[in-house]
Amino acid sequence: MTIGIIGAMQEEITPLLEHYQAYETIEFCGHSYYKVSLGKKTLIIACSRIGKVYSALTASVMILHFGCQQIIFNGVAGGINPQYKVGDLVLATKLCQHDVDITIFGHPFGYISDGKIFTQSDSTLNEIAKAAAKENGVQLYEGVVATGDQFIHSKEKKEWIQKEFKADDGKNGAGARCSGISGKDLYISVPKGTIVKDCDKGKIIADMSHDGDTVLVAKGGRGGRGNQHFATST
Repeated sequence: MTIGIIGAMQEEITPLLEHYQAYETIEFCGHSYYKVSLGKKTLIIACSRIGKVYSALTASVMILHFGCQQIIFNGVAGGINPQYKVGDLVLATKLCQHDVDITIFGHPFGYISDGKIFTQSDSTLNEIAKAAAKENGVQLYEGVVATGDQFIHSKEKKEWIQKEFKADDGKNGAGARCSGISGKDLYISVPKGTIVKDCDKGKIIADMSHDGDTVLVAKGGRGGRGNQHFATST
């Protein structure tokens, strides 16, 4: 298996190169790619440079030229959650692009033309990351990773990203006779005149023609009932 690891800055891949030490440097299309042989596995490590276009180009080269079957994007990032500390591991359950704006065409922020707002991350790789964090005693958080070609330093912008793209997850049931709770509602603002459509069924769900129109697009699942529901006398 061939696995690609991308970092946007050289500082983000240098620790990996120092860790593996033995690697082959391959120059391709103006970029340096570092090949590490690990038994039956091969790592291709590269610095993509900052920006989504560079990241996409690097990922494409890894897939088409080096034959990578899985790709991990690794690096440092700013966090909206005040609980995050330097050294914590943040795992993306899904990803979005906060700086995509085609709302003029009636789409919500982050929507990719003929696509969707969120892209799910790989569940298999996520489970491996969870196991590695547990084994090494690293604090791990899971949530939405919102990316953009911007360095965000404004409190207002951070609050907007959090409101626009992230609803709080329902918490796990805990303690005796407790159950899971529901996450908070997520409201997405759209321009007046937006048509809400179920693409799978080809059905129009709502026509947002007036200011203040609200429609429930996706209903969340019910909260967990807790272990006590399944308890028996045995």
